[in-house]
Amino acid sequence: MYIGMKVDLIASRRIKKRDLVQDQFFRVVELVILRFADNIAARMIITHGDEAQALFYPTVTGQLFEIIEEITDQLEPYSVRFGFGVGTLTTPLQNEAIGMDGVVWHRAQEALQEAKKKKQPLRFSFPSPALSALNALANMLLVLSGGWTRQQKEVIKLTSKFATQREVAKYLGISPAAVSQRLHGAHYDLYKEGKEALAIFLGREINDLEKRKG
Repeated sequence: MYIGMKVDLIASRRIKKRDLVQDQFFRVVELVILRFADNIAARMIITHGDEAQALFYPTVTGQLFEIIEEITDQLEPYSVRFGFGVGTLTTPLQNEAIGMDGVVWHRAQEALQEAKKKKQPLRFSFPSPALSALNALANMLLVLSGGWTRQQKEVIKLTSKFATQREVAKYLGISPAAVSQRLHGAHYDLYKEGKEALAIFLGREINDLEKRKG
């Protein structure tokens, strides 16, 4: 059982400096490969100038949203959408995420097309009674984070590097109250709880799918 990811750069043909964006895309791919290597079954690869895909082991569920955040953040100010499929391969596993076939890729493509159709940033596709809830939660998290200001994003990123808000405040040269205000304005506590719930929820549904041999 694998998780297939397809990433599409939205409205890429309207981008004036496409070569620069494609270079940025290549750097993102390398970053994902390095940072999440333990959970990668087949390395992320750019399949077209504005599309990429990767194959992960199911153990990635706890880090899946971090991958989404990394790609989204690194490609700013450009927007991307994601399609995730869960399933098996019918061909041998390859080192890079190309030259393979199986239901995992069909579902990932189906999810990406559904995201395009609904104009949503992300969709999952696999047999699950909870699929609608998973998709709703994931999209709400991305819509929430998409509304963060530059200052809110800066503070949020630093919270993962420092142990306390006081340390973040000292690093930025602002008051702890200002840090707290930015986090509160971003609804970061709710965002974190939502991410944790999504990881647990998704992991449980994939385990159930494996038991059903889906």
